[in-house]
Amino acid sequence: TDGDGNPATGPEPTVVVVGDTQQLQIIKEVGVVGGGAALPGETLEYTVTVRNVGTVPALYLTMYDDIDDVTPGYLAYVDQSATMNGLPAGVSVAGQVITADYFSEYGPLEPGEFVTLRFLADIDVNLVEGTTITNTGRVYWDDPQQQLDASVSIDVGAMPNAGTLSGEVWHDADHDNTPGGTER
Repeated sequence: TDGDGNPATGPEPTVVVVGDTQQLQIIKEVGVVGGGAALPGETLEYTVTVRNVGTVPALYLTMYDDIDDVTPGYLAYVDQSATMNGLPAGVSVAGQVITADYFSEYGPLEPGEFVTLRFLADIDVNLVEGTTITNTGRVYWDDPQQQLDASVSIDVGAMPNAGTLSGEVWHDADHDNTPGGTER
């Protein structure tokens, strides 16, 4: 209101939330079991890591991973491979859908703590080299419910965490795009 008790006019006020909110971070990773290239028939290991980056416990945390969600038929879940923080407790699998119910098993995820869902999946033997396999993990928490997801992709035939280089590399000190006599 203004000084006379009348409704104030002008721009809408800015709303600032004061207090603590449940905040999570999600990271999705993939690697080839035993190393090497992601060839047809090879087994991939997926990890979904959720960390409480807030200052209050995260309630009702459940993680999901539907292996067929983005690229159906490209992967097959390896039976009994899913674990949550290294244990099968709280993890269930229905077909290609993995559910890790952290809250029912362990309660709130405290600030600074993390939970990791880990599972194996076999690459379909009929996929051709260069096919991109994408997998998405999701986390749900809080009331009203919040959601985050993270995806990771790998190309059939690719070597994770490997790169190749051909040609020349030098420190182009004078920025002329030509290797000079004193440039390393």
